[in-house]
Amino acid sequence: MQAMDLASRETLNDYSLQESPQRHLLDITRGAQYKWTGSMSDQNLREETERIARLYISHFVVSHEQYYFLRQTIQLARLSGARVLLFWPRMNPYLLRAMNATPAIAGIRERVTEIARMEGAQIVDMNDDRILNCNDFYDASHLSVSCFPEMHRVILSRLTDRPLAVAATR
Repeated sequence: MQAMDLASRETLNDYSLQESPQRHLLDITRGAQYKWTGSMSDQNLREETERIARLYISHFVVSHEQYYFLRQTIQLARLSGARVLLFWPRMNPYLLRAMNATPAIAGIRERVTEIARMEGAQIVDMNDDRILNCNDFYDASHLSVSCFPEMHRVILSRLTDRPLAVAATR
């Protein structure tokens, strides 16, 4: 309860890059994201998501210039002959619910989907359990690295138009 009370008073001004435990971990491992394994407990996931929602989602502002940049990027990629795949990253259910309940963020999904269709890019929602069914979250906003093999299989199979077998783990 004390952590929830503290989180309710936090703002972005309280965040310190110098004191971030995530930064210390990345510094120690020289940026090795492969240290971000494991799975957060459901209670901790819920509490951290509530904190993130208060700090970031509730103050989110859409920059329409980003839509222009996205469209130009897709056009340039397609002109160079590249296949373009946009994907909605897998989110924990509490974060997904908070994002979908925020009109500005829900509007992003609609606009990006529209741009992808107009420009001939594929779009994949990793939150669809039929596409990706890995629910290990290192923290409230990061999927565990243990989900990456399945995620990579989905992306590569979409880009190559052929199903890829799941690699056996050793």
